[in-house]
Amino acid sequence: MADVKLKQSVNKVPKNVIVLGLVSFFNDIASEMVYPIVPIFLSSVLKVSTPIIGIIEGIAEATASIGKFIFGYLSDKIGSRKPFVSSGYGLSSISKIFLGLAQTWPLVLFARFIDRLGKGIRTGARDSLLLQNTTKKNKGFIFGYHRAFDSAGAVLGPIIGLILIYFFKENLRFVFYFAAIPGLIGVLLLIFFVKEKTRSPVYSTASPQRGPRRLSQNGSPRFDNNFSLIWKNKKLSLFFIA
Repeated sequence: MADVKLKQSVNKVPKNVIVLGLVSFFNDIASEMVYPIVPIFLSSVLKVSTPIIGIIEGIAEATASIGKFIFGYLSDKIGSRKPFVSSGYGLSSISKIFLGLAQTWPLVLFARFIDRLGKGIRTGARDSLLLQNTTKKNKGFIFGYHRAFDSAGAVLGPIIGLILIYFFKENLRFVFYFAAIPGLIGVLLLIFFVKEKTRSPVYSTASPQRGPRRLSQNGSPRFDNNFSLIWKNKKLSLFFIA
């Protein structure tokens, strides 16, 4: 019975969720091909000291953390998600090319900065896009479905990176350039196949306002002339408040 319900849920996965899963899959392949070898590239190729490597990664991760907060708020304010998601994944893809071009550590810092800035830009807006394609009964399934693609890419990426390093005689720059390809595939899938749902205007169903409610000095409701009117059991009763 559980297998039947799971199969029905998979068959009902919206197109946007499938495409966003593939986008995350390709982006994580690209990212995980690069992350393990960036410190090696800095120390062995560019001859950078360990403290500088730590500073680069610290700035990069701080950028992602702050960016998630800021750009998540901006996507709510503007009311559009796809431009944030597209630009975020695009920046991460471009960063791989800058890594391959780097001859000094400041360009590596710039590449890592725009990569993590891209993550900060896209994360909140992407989750909002996923949320647009859920119902009350499948929110956990939809997000779990997406994370499965994400994790699969994270597993496959380092394997591809190691294979490339083995066959291309430890040419780390080539790995960086190659990593831009799956990232670009993800961006193209996002641009051409993900459709953002238009937001309908929200109409208030609240009763008309009757003016501001006056409060006493301690913050509790104030009743004029020490009386309150209470409607109970369809009878109007007056209660004296001492």
